[in-house]
Amino acid sequence: QDLVQIVTRPKLKSVHLLETEVKNDSSKLSEFYNLLVDGTFENDDEAAFHFYQQEKSHPAYLKLRKTIKDRLVKSLFLIDLKKASYDVRQKAYYESYSEWAAAKILFGKQAPAAAISLSQKLLKLAKKFEFTELVVDITHTLRLYYGTIEGDYKKYQSYNKVFKYYETLWLLENKAEEYYTDLS
Repeated sequence: QDLVQIVTRPKLKSVHLLETEVKNDSSKLSEFYNLLVDGTFENDDEAAFHFYQQEKSHPAYLKLRKTIKDRLVKSLFLIDLKKASYDVRQKAYYESYSEWAAAKILFGKQAPAAAISLSQKLLKLAKKFEFTELVVDITHTLRLYYGTIEGDYKKYQSYNKVFKYYETLWLLENKAEEYYTDLS
């Protein structure tokens, strides 16, 4: 239910997933998506009974549910969030984490030049919007890269210094969040 609220029909159409991924592959996927959007089902039991006259633990229903969920999750990365009604910080947050996922994939696929360039751009954005956890993750990766792969001690030290500062800040933010949650 949460995914279909985010991955709406117009958004799916804009990335051509509704027509190509859902309709051509299975009419049940398309029907399931549309019924979810319409709020037809209260729970998995109702959906499983609608499609298979079985309980939600039925293997065919579990496969259908997993398939639609996987496709909706993958489509999140294809949606243009600039067109949505988010404020500047929200847009920066979604774009940053989407691009960070891409950078991590690039590192994993042994494409360091592209990954480093994207990481450095994201680091500036993450600092600007105070995405502390993202700064920690980026600088952790960059210090590891420059310290082990590239062997650039000066860059390693630079990123390590930034990492340590933001790691401390992140720990303090987490402690404040913990206290706030305990009070709530």
